Parts: sequence; C-alpha cells; structure tokens
Amino acid sequence: MYLDVQYRALTRGTVLHEFGHLLAFNHEHQSPKSIIQWNKTAVAMELRHRTSRFLEDNYFHTFQGPDIECTAFDPNNIMMYGIPARWTLNWQTYHKPTVLSQLDKSFAAQQYPFPPPRQPTPPPQQVALPRVLEVACHCGDTLSQPYNFRQRRVCRCQQSVKA
Repeated sequence: MYLDVQYRALTRGTVLHEFGHLLAFNHEHQSPKSIIQWNKTAVAMELRHRTSRFLEDNYFHTFQGPDIECTAFDPNNIMMYGIPARWTLNWQTYHKPTVLSQLDKSFAAQQYPFPPPRQPTPPPQQVALPRVLEVACHCGDTLSQPYNFRQRRVCRCQQSVKA
C-alpha cells in the first residue's frame, strides 16, 4: 500500500484504491481481461523518471494463472489507474475512479461474503415465583408464609417450624 501524502492530495478514490490492495485486489488495467492497448513508448517517455521494471510491474504486466479471479474488464473499477489518451494506441482515455463501481461491490461481496444473519435469540422465559413459601410440619400440616418472612411459625400441633 502506498499513500504519498507529501506530493499529492489524499483523495477518497486513492484511499479506496489502497484498501483494495489490502483486500488483495490487483490493478484493473493489469487484469487478464483488460482491453487497454498500451503505447508503451509514450508511457516510458512521460514517466522516464521511473524504471522500466516499475512500469512493467505497475502498468503493463498482465496477471495470469489459475489463482487469478476477475470480472469482465471494468473501466470504473476502483483499482483502475487514470490513463490519458496519449498513453494508448487507440487514444482511449480511462479516468481514475473515485467511488466503488457495482462490479467492485459485487466482486468484493463474492470474495468476502458476510456471514448469514444470526437468528434473534428468544428472550429467556420468565419463571413466576410463588409469593408465599409452603412449609410442611412433621405432623403433615402446611404453613404458608411470605418468602421474605424468615421467623419461626407455630403449627397447630404446637411444633415450631422454620422456613
């Protein structure tokens, strides 16, 4: 990823392009399905401060191989460089995109799918607690008292019962 903030303005398009690199997306103009007819001499003359290796690696090289996945050529792809007409043999201009294209979005969704939405968890069932505590005496009689009432109660048989 290359963000040169000293020599050019950092734009939304540049940030989106560099995030594309973070997601392992290649330059669109280097796609196997690219239709650009490069005027390599014109590019080399205009970018003479760059090495031929740099130009090959960043402009002219077409990615190939069984692991390369790509869409149809999309000139609006955020991974596309701006290419002036004088750099192409057919004088075709390609503008540097500043927003994600529909193909960008669908390809990213295909490569990085969202997990399926989680089903909402039902709320826990409310358990209704009785408001009174039933206490059994040894004689079989039952006394009722509020839960928070923790004193000894006396049964009819005169036995003391504690909750």
